[in-house]
Amino acid sequence: MRSVNRRLPAAMVAVLFSVIPARSALGEPARKGACDKVTVELAESLSKDWIAAGVDLRSALATSEAPCTAVALRLEPAATGARLSATTPDGSIADRAIAHPSALVPTALGLVATLPPDVAPPPPAAPKIVTAEKRSDPPSLHTVVLPARPGPTSLWFGVSTGARIAEPSFLAMMDIEARVTLERGGWLAFGSIRYGSSLGETLVWAADASYDEVAGAVGIGRRFPIGATNLDLALVPSLVSASLGDDDETGVGTPSRLELRVGASAQWWLQTDEGWRVTLTADTDVAPRGLERPLRSDVDEPPLPVWTAGLRLGASGSIL
Repeated sequence: MRSVNRRLPAAMVAVLFSVIPARSALGEPARKGACDKVTVELAESLSKDWIAAGVDLRSALATSEAPCTAVALRLEPAATGARLSATTPDGSIADRAIAHPSALVPTALGLVATLPPDVAPPPPAAPKIVTAEKRSDPPSLHTVVLPARPGPTSLWFGVSTGARIAEPSFLAMMDIEARVTLERGGWLAFGSIRYGSSLGETLVWAADASYDEVAGAVGIGRRFPIGATNLDLALVPSLVSASLGDDDETGVGTPSRLELRVGASAQWWLQTDEGWRVTLTADTDVAPRGLERPLRSDVDEPPLPVWTAGLRLGASGSIL
């Protein structure tokens, strides 16, 4: 019995010393990530694919072992996909253009890695050493969705050509348009001049006549990103001068008629190179006055078109 009592204190001491290191290891605060000072802001006008890529970027930064400095990252839509900007505490800004969501994480990690790391302030001159209070929990990396800031302003000039049809009295035309577009923050406004001419007498009317129209239009609309491409939708009122001309030897035609039309335009485009786009434009318009009664340049002539629709292929280039 006495031998058992002698062994009991020794066993208790051994257990106590074996528990102390374990508790110390459990109580050690978690190591902070290398990029825990980086914040990521996502503009609310981004598509779902870009929002998902932003969340992936947050996870990648939280687990990154590369050294980085305190920087604010912001992702917002751009004409060719998205634009990533990094702002350092001293106010320096670096921008990167990103064409596809899958390129966001490697681009952002590379951008953060190229920024100079934080420089620790020099120690105080006093012999007393001041240490910062340890944090009980590591700071979290925030993903904040903020209202979109207006993007850069750009000006584009484009030309397109194709075909157009019109009713009543079925009419087929060659269609050519020149357009100047002002773009800012996903919104666009443009002015255009369009010329249409009938493709031949047999495609117009039985009478020996041809048809021509010149339209001046203004439009305002909104851009919708679709993957690596974009779709511009706009409302387009226009003023159209339409006329019939005789194709016989006399060359005598009817006076032109000026009409107001209202319409819509849809332009799909793909950026092929910096400053250049390939465009496919579909548009339609209608003359409200022609819905009540036929539009004629002369009482003996067929009615002029009330509704038209066109499809054109073209290209545009940046001029600002």
